[in-house]
Amino acid sequence: VEELRARDAAKGLKIAQVLEGFISRKVVKQTVMTVVYGVTRYGGRLQIEKRLKEIDEFPKEHVWDASQYLVRLVFSGLKEMFTGTREIQDWLTESARLISKSGHTVEWVTPLGLPIIQPYHRTRNQVVSLAIRLPVLITQQSFH
Repeated sequence: VEELRARDAAKGLKIAQVLEGFISRKVVKQTVMTVVYGVTRYGGRLQIEKRLKEIDEFPKEHVWDASQYLVRLVFSGLKEMFTGTREIQDWLTESARLISKSGHTVEWVTPLGLPIIQPYHRTRNQVVSLAIRLPVLITQQSFH
């Protein structure tokens, strides 16, 4: 992340210049560690924002822009370093999305024999007009 920031600072990117001397392991560690658990860019930005606010010397007016910028660098850096791992994670995420979208529970058995079941679902109400022109409330459950 620091290498990418220094490169951008040399190109004249203001937020990269503002961050000079403030990128530490503590600022990005939580986001790096939680990416494997599915943290989103939004969640990662909040994590980085919290760390930047803890630095007394960091200019508070740049916290939002800096956290936006740094979360992009963290995700880009991880994608660059762990291409195969990220592709596997993306495949699993997309598979789970498609399975749940089809109305099935996402489940599997770990190599240790532990069954895993993701029984998440969302109830959705939908108003449908029938041929007799009476509105009817239908409750559907879809699994995620």
